[in-house]
Amino acid sequence: MSALLSGCSPSNSGTGNGGNTVLSTITDPKWSAGNDIMIAISAPQNDSDHAIFALAQFASNARLLQAKPGDSTFSTSDFTSFERFEDMVAFRIDDTQGGVTKTDYLIAACAYNASSSSATIRLFLASDPETTRTTTSLWQCNGLSPRFDSGDDSNVARLYLVGRNNTSPAIGNSKITVDLFTTSASSRFVTSSNVAGFNQSRAMKSVTTAYEENGDPFAILASTTNTNTIIERATGASARTTLFDSATNPLTGAQSIFSVAAMTRVEGQGVYLVSGDQGMIGLAESALSSGGTPTKISAAAASRCADALDYDGDNLWCHDATSEGRIISFSPPAIP
Repeated sequence: MSALLSGCSPSNSGTGNGGNTVLSTITDPKWSAGNDIMIAISAPQNDSDHAIFALAQFASNARLLQAKPGDSTFSTSDFTSFERFEDMVAFRIDDTQGGVTKTDYLIAACAYNASSSSATIRLFLASDPETTRTTTSLWQCNGLSPRFDSGDDSNVARLYLVGRNNTSPAIGNSKITVDLFTTSASSRFVTSSNVAGFNQSRAMKSVTTAYEENGDPFAILASTTNTNTIIERATGASARTTLFDSATNPLTGAQSIFSVAAMTRVEGQGVYLVSGDQGMIGLAESALSSGGTPTKISAAAASRCADALDYDGDNLWCHDATSEGRIISFSPPAIP
């Protein structure tokens, strides 16, 4: 039905000695300081048009932000129904039928509906944010990360998800097949998901995807207990390896939790993490197998980050805590 996806995992052209110079900025023109929150940034992988998306929450609603290379200001689309969002990822979708190819971006978001007290993954297209389908009901949905499997068609998206399933922390994966030639939400998004809980007392915070040398994906999970920050690698709820578990905040050195808001992996360098507080930490690539201690990154641009973070295959993007409502890009800094 569609051409095969070229490449099974994100590429890396980062130098490892950057992070000091801001390369570009994009601003939300509707941002209200003190009222709005930057929920997520997503740069779709394998996207020749290099689009960049973000999700902003405000008092009574949320808005999707879209930009392309060279833009200094986002275009915005406000949602008409109120929901609280926790995370968002975007995928480029190319769908070919009858010799005709259509291109759009699938948006998957952790959404919480206050009226039903339930969380779902909400699916929609960037070109049509009001035609949505919900899938994978959870008590909480806290984090999403795109993953790539060799052999998938270019109208297929896969993701890892973390949250809570009733009283248990949960990790799962979902496959989404997108039909760009129909306007029916139930036909447009065909999903299959597998979510499993594990019996431990912790709050799931974020997830990112890494790859073995043979291309097989695995998840890097971040969670917290009442006192500790925990980072794990996992292929499922029962297949988890602890990489870091400590009551010491790697950003401040104090006895406090580093509550991960977003993280992303750069191949060959490691995992970069941000919280709601200004600053960035990194877990070196060598620690992704046997564990290690994340360290504070002092590079000038990276030290401005908070709330939201992603990697576009060349550069990191984050929310600029020194000028809220703006995202900045910079080359991946070395992780000490």
